[in-house]
Amino acid sequence: MSVVVSFRIDRKLKEKMDKLKHINWSEVVRRAIYETIAREEAKLRKICFIFPNLILYILLHG
Repeated sequence: MSVVVSFRIDRKLKEKMDKLKHINWSEVVRRAIYETIAREEAKLRKICFIFPNLILYILLHG
């Protein structure tokens, strides 16, 4: 199931996007979101591996 997400961009940026009609901007944004999430999750996994007791302390004590 998919959902619609909307956001604002600068007018000048939108004008430049409109000139590049061959690019699927939805796919560009989707891919950027996936890549950002993957990078952030990798950082969290690394932190959890290196500092497991710190993570547990933060979860338990806020």
